[in-house]
Amino acid sequence: MLGLAYQLQFLKLMSMRVGANLGYNVANSRSAMPLVINPRLWLGVQARRVGVHAGYGYLLIVPAKANAVSSRSALEQPLIKEPHQVGGEFSWTSRVEKVAFTSSIGIQAVFSHICHLSLDCEVDPSGTKRIYPMVTFGVGVFFDGSIKRAKAKTTKAKAKNEL
Repeated sequence: MLGLAYQLQFLKLMSMRVGANLGYNVANSRSAMPLVINPRLWLGVQARRVGVHAGYGYLLIVPAKANAVSSRSALEQPLIKEPHQVGGEFSWTSRVEKVAFTSSIGIQAVFSHICHLSLDCEVDPSGTKRIYPMVTFGVGVFFDGSIKRAKAKTTKAKAKNEL
C-alpha cells in the first residue's frame, strides 16, 4: 500500500498522525476485494529516535463482492465486511539534515465479518464475526518544515539588509 500522512507533535513528546493508505489486493481474494483504502489515526509518544503509537483504522474495500470468481480460477473468493483495525506500532526514526527517515512495525487486530459460501454475513451477522491478526511494516520520509522556515528567514534577512 502507498500512504500519505501528517504527523503533529505537541507537548514535547506526544504525537498524532492522520493518514490514509491506498493499495491493490495481491492476495488470492483480489476479485472479491480488489482495492483497499485504509484511513488511520494514531496517537502516541515520539521521542527523538523511538516512537510508540496506538491507533485505529478502517479497511474500505472497493468494490466489495462476496464469492467473486476470477478469470484464472472458478473458486469463490471470501470477502471481509466492516473491517475495523485496532493496534499498536513501534517506529525508529533517523534524521539526515532537515528530513527524517522512519521505519515501523505494527500489530493490529482486525474485527470483521466474513462472507463466503455458507457463511452469509447478511443473514447471520453474529455468526460470521471474526478477529484476524494483522502485521504491518512501513517505511517513510517526514519533512518537518524547517527547510521552508530557513528559506523564509534568509529571504527576510536579505530584504532587511537591502533597506
